[in-house]
Amino acid sequence: MAERMGNQHGIIDQETNPCKTCGAVCCGPYVIIEFSKDERDFLRSAGTQMISLDDFPAKTQIDGNGFYHLTSKCGFVVDKEGFKKCDAYDDPKRPVICGKFKAGGISCKELRYAREAGIGYRFGY
Repeated sequence: MAERMGNQHGIIDQETNPCKTCGAVCCGPYVIIEFSKDERDFLRSAGTQMISLDDFPAKTQIDGNGFYHLTSKCGFVVDKEGFKKCDAYDDPKRPVICGKFKAGGISCKELRYAREAGIGYRFGY
């Protein structure tokens, strides 16, 4: 029988848990994400490297935000017990977009497909 554990989303089967095979593709590099300046600074404080895309040909969903191209993995992503985990998960300064990007959800699957196919991907609010 598969081991089961609880999390904020309920009970998940450890054999099919999407976090078991997570490559943290949503957490960079090569991802373009919309952040506020405070979110950008928070991520940079953990060593996340990114480039501001001031001339990006899309409008941000929230005024005052900007698009950033991650050039490294997010500094808050760590490997614990075979899972990729966010050390800032419960931090109120964690970017809003991180909470909207659910492991195994449609955005996760789209991004994994785009990464495997070698095509770019952008997501925002």
